[in-house]
Amino acid sequence: MNSKNYAVRCITNLHMGSGEANFNVVDNEVQRDPVTNAPAMFSSGVKGALRSHFDTVMPEAVKTLFGSSIDETRGGKGEGLTPGALKFLSGNLLLLPVRAAKGHAPYYMVTTQRLLQEWASLYHTFTGKELVQGLEAAIGKLQQDKAYVNFHPVTIKLELREFAAGELGTIDKVIVAALGKVIEVAGQNLVILPEEQAQRAYQHLPVMARNQLDNGISKNLWYEEVVPHGAVFYFSVLDDGTQEGAQALQAFADGIEREPLVQFGGHATVGDGLTQLSAY
Repeated sequence: MNSKNYAVRCITNLHMGSGEANFNVVDNEVQRDPVTNAPAMFSSGVKGALRSHFDTVMPEAVKTLFGSSIDETRGGKGEGLTPGALKFLSGNLLLLPVRAAKGHAPYYMVTTQRLLQEWASLYHTFTGKELVQGLEAAIGKLQQDKAYVNFHPVTIKLELREFAAGELGTIDKVIVAALGKVIEVAGQNLVILPEEQAQRAYQHLPVMARNQLDNGISKNLWYEEVVPHGAVFYFSVLDDGTQEGAQALQAFADGIEREPLVQFGGHATVGDGLTQLSAY
C-alpha cells in the first residue's frame, strides 16, 4: 500500500459544519475530533471536496480515483458501479493560529506534543520512515506541562495564560525542520503549548454572524464557528495496493500539483474554505 501525505493550509476561514443540532449560542459548529475535541476535517468531507476539485482539474480521472457518483448509485441495484481506487483519511489539526494579548506577535502558531506525535506517527506508519531523522525522539522529550517557542524567549500571553521568559523552553531544531517541510510559515512564531492550554484554544474558535436580509430587513440571524485562516491540517491518501491503484495515486498527486488550491466546506461564494495543499 502506497500513500501521499498532504498539508492543508487555510488561506481563508474554514467552516466544515458538524451537522449536529445544539442549543448553544453558536448555531453551527465546526467538525471536531470525537476523542480530542480538536477541530477536524472528516474523511467524507475531504473526499467530497477533492472529488469536486477533480471534476474541474482532471474530469477524465474522477471515476477511477473516487468511484461512481451519487447519481449513478441512486435508484439502481449497483450494477456496473465501481469503487474508487483511493482511500481518503480525515484531516487532522497540526497548527492553529491563536491570538496573543502580550508578546512580539499578534498571534502564534500553536501545536501540542500530542498533535505532533500523532502527525509523526501517521507519517511513519504509511511511509516506514521519519520525515526528519530523530523527529519522534525529539517530540518524546517534550515535557507535557511546559510551553516551548522557537523565537527569542519573551513573555507571551495566549488564551488568558501568561508565560514568562523563564517558563518557555526552546523547540528542538529537528521539530522546526520537520514542520518546515510541511508548511513554510510553520517556523514563524511557533509555540508548543501544554495540552490543557491548547484545549482552551480549541473551545474558543472565532464565531461569525450570518444574516439573511429581505429588502434590508433581517429575516434570519445565526452564528457559525470557523477555523481561522492560517490553520494547518494534514491528511493521507492511500491506494489499494495494486498496480492500478499506484497509478491512480500518482494521477491524484499530479492533479494536486497542477492545481493546489482546493475549496473545503461551505460558503465558497463569500470566500470561506479556500485552502492550499502541499505534499510532504
